[in-house]
Amino acid sequence: NLGSSASEVDITTGFGATYDTYMIVCENVHCATDNVVLRMRFFIDGSIVDSTGNYNYHVQQSHSGNANYEAGNNDYAGATSFINIIAEQGNAAGESCSGLIYLHAPSATDYHKYAHYYFVGMRTDSSINCGRGTGGYVSDTDELTGVRFYYSSGNLVDGTFTLYGLSK
Repeated sequence: NLGSSASEVDITTGFGATYDTYMIVCENVHCATDNVVLRMRFFIDGSIVDSTGNYNYHVQQSHSGNANYEAGNNDYAGATSFINIIAEQGNAAGESCSGLIYLHAPSATDYHKYAHYYFVGMRTDSSINCGRGTGGYVSDTDELTGVRFYYSSGNLVDGTFTLYGLSK
């Protein structure tokens, strides 16, 4: 549970070989700054990876104010320093986002680390936004030991982030 405003939220305990699949439930995540993107980075072998060239992602969004799908991506040739989860988040009273993130085999050292995710939230124009995507750490196959959440600008004001082990 986010007790006070923070620039980032780290989950660095609970990962390991106990489970093959982990799920992070993010509930009522609220941003301080309007029209921002919720992002994710991985801790690999205990250290945060925040330099350019380490991640790929693809995210699709749709919202109640538009019948079209919107997509964003960053492929290996232009690999980036983050994974975008859901964009255009509003910061007005009552606006937030919630979702699920699945991570597979974080302690395996013979495969890259991937996540897939499903989010819903309130956009800056008060329409309901649905985002789903996948992203991964593509630089090497070392152990995933944690996850960081942050917004493209400003702080996380509120929200609950819970890690669950799902299967062995």
